Amino acid sequence: MSEKMLFVGAVNKMNGNECNANKTEKMLRLRLYTTISKQSHEQCYKHVHRFSHMTLLLSFAFWFFVFSFLFSRGWRGVLHTLIVFNPLADPVVMQKAVDSAPVKPTKMIINSPNNPTGLLIQNPNDVARFCQDNDIVMISDEIYDGVTSDSAWTTQAPLAPQHTIITTGLSKSFSLGGWRIGTLHIPKSMTGLANAIQTIASETWSAVPSPMQRVAINAYLPNPSLDAYVAECASIHHQVCTFLAKELRALGVSCPLHKGAFYIYPNFNSFRDALAQRGVQSSADLSTFLLTNYNIVSLPASAFGDEENLCLRLAVTAYDGQHALDLLRLDPNTPLDMTQAAPKVVKGAEYFGDFIRDLNQ
Repeated sequence: MSEKMLFVGAVNKMNGNECNANKTEKMLRLRLYTTISKQSHEQCYKHVHRFSHMTLLLSFAFWFFVFSFLFSRGWRGVLHTLIVFNPLADPVVMQKAVDSAPVKPTKMIINSPNNPTGLLIQNPNDVARFCQDNDIVMISDEIYDGVTSDSAWTTQAPLAPQHTIITTGLSKSFSLGGWRIGTLHIPKSMTGLANAIQTIASETWSAVPSPMQRVAINAYLPNPSLDAYVAECASIHHQVCTFLAKELRALGVSCPLHKGAFYIYPNFNSFRDALAQRGVQSSADLSTFLLTNYNIVSLPASAFGDEENLCLRLAVTAYDGQHALDLLRLDPNTPLDMTQAAPKVVKGAEYFGDFIRDLNQ
């Protein structure tokens, strides 16, 4: 079964509002070209390369995407990328970046729910208006869509349909990390771009392997039990991330409460002086210091283009997912007991407590 047959086969089995309560039907109604690959970030940087001129990159949604992007351009990608750490897509910040850019950006990559912050873009209409006013194509990375506190499915596409390209996939919301099935949705008005992407696709990945196609068809068809599973997993992610964020806040660490994906993004700027006395000057230093001295694994803010803050990305996934799911199903209306559902995360919070107490001595 080819990638085109997969998409047509799935579409033919969809019927109106029965479309799995997700955004696939919305994409169809907006008349979008769709291609399917093995990974959504592969789609993203292949697409970026089809545009000339500058890209406005608000944060590195995949930290390894940086290396893929730069190496695939022979390092020339640096000259064509305006990096502005603005994960919430504040239009004021974006407008200043565009106005001061040596070359006007023609495309912008956003990511919501956001990696690394675990937050959502709160002003999607303003972001869409910004792209329309500046004639910028928005590449909306929606790979974490559905992984939110209310498991809602949203997309930027209807807000600026002629200026929006969507990359997404099954690996996050459907817990299919090993399968890596990605999709790219392009407005039909961008015929030239769609043809170019199809040319790249045919010579790069050709077609998604057959077993993965079968999985994708089941994922995109109406399936109430699968919808319920996605909602349960999203609830667990939210509860565990919220627990750790609140524990950090109780220690005096600035940490936004979790909104989406399975990350939190604590800020240790208020401890900068105490950290400097221990040789910690940057987020990379902080990440190494915590790993060496407190067995805490994290990624530094600098890995995502945030060079100014002593922030860390914490992936709050150190728990047995099936066990947590079993506990949730025993009583869905009662918050999970983290000592039972995520004991390693509780232990991690204790390690952070030791760290902060040592800093305050």
